[in-house]
Amino acid sequence: EEGNPIYIGPDGNEYIQVDIDTTNYDEPEGEIEVNWTKRVVYRYRLRPGKADDPENPYTPPTNTPPAEEETPVRENPVPDKRYAEDTPAGARQSQVAIGDVIKYEIFYGNADEDENGNKIPAEIVITDVIDEGLTVDVESITNDGVYDEETRTITWMFTAEAGEYGSVKFAAKVNENALDKGKVENTATVTIGEHPPVETRKLINPLPLKRYAADTEAGADGADVNIGDRITYEIAYKQYKLNNDYEPADVDVVITDVLDPGLTVDVSSIDNNGVFTADPTGETGGTITWVLNAVAYGTEDTVSFTATVNKSAAGKMIENIATVALGEDSSVETAEADIMDAKNTCKLLNKVLVPPEPKPTPVPRTGDTTAMLPYGIFFLASLVLLIVTTVYTLRKKSSKRIKLKKDK
Repeated sequence: EEGNPIYIGPDGNEYIQVDIDTTNYDEPEGEIEVNWTKRVVYRYRLRPGKADDPENPYTPPTNTPPAEEETPVRENPVPDKRYAEDTPAGARQSQVAIGDVIKYEIFYGNADEDENGNKIPAEIVITDVIDEGLTVDVESITNDGVYDEETRTITWMFTAEAGEYGSVKFAAKVNENALDKGKVENTATVTIGEHPPVETRKLINPLPLKRYAADTEAGADGADVNIGDRITYEIAYKQYKLNNDYEPADVDVVITDVLDPGLTVDVSSIDNNGVFTADPTGETGGTITWVLNAVAYGTEDTVSFTATVNKSAAGKMIENIATVALGEDSSVETAEADIMDAKNTCKLLNKVLVPPEPKPTPVPRTGDTTAMLPYGIFFLASLVLLIVTTVYTLRKKSSKRIKLKKDK
């Protein structure tokens, strides 16, 4: 500013003296080096206290300002991988379901310079090996990328202009193979000019799964069940949510399971503090809700419960399905992981067998000799028994009479 004294430094250059009030700064007292100014910018010196404080007079620096350094060659920005803004599903590593489409975007930047500091073009090579749980939409690949079905790899090769920043995109659908891991993962490798390849961040999208617990007493793999059988269900979830800055986040996980009316839950079997709410209408078997607070990023865990098949399910199919919500995301239905030919139903199904009814005693019909035979045998046996009993009784009486005569 006009009026500030000019100081001639040891190097012979002119410097402008500037006093800055640091009373309210959080910096420690003492001399704090920052840039202070000559007619060409060099450096300032800060001192505590106000500019007119006589107890803190200004002391010009005695050090010689450093010589201007050569501008270093700028390194290329770290390649990045994100979800395209218009992705139908999966943003910020949300849960996905079979059939969902995820749009990926890979960012690159060419900051290459020659020895004179001039920006120059560079060859860009980007490769992306696709997860088995994803089916690439070849038509969605931008920038003339080429997909090799055998290696499951998309490759982009092009020249980036000097200072160019850009991205390539593609879309893929979640398929049934994703149930093997319960998640789909995707990362890419970017090579710029002569620089070594750099791997982008890995994007992870989990699928909530519903399955029969390994120790279930009945129903495993969708087997038929009987009234009174006990089935143990397990719900698997994975928490990989990112915040808006693409940083790992801890979020609440809410799991809800509305039971089939043909199931009667064993409340004592519900783990992880799940809460059961009965349905007074009887339209369902009630609802179990788990609220898991602040689940850490990267957590992969399960909740479970056991239910008994009741009489109302006789001759029907009982099904069980749950929903899982991560943070503020919408709930996603569980995909069952055991019945290979019914994956897309997202539910576990068991047929309940009808218990056999007791057979009534058949009534014989006239002329039905087959039906009469048991009765004839029964009649003859009864007649023989009656005759034997009568003869025995008569003989016993006769022997008593003879004995009486002898006594007389």
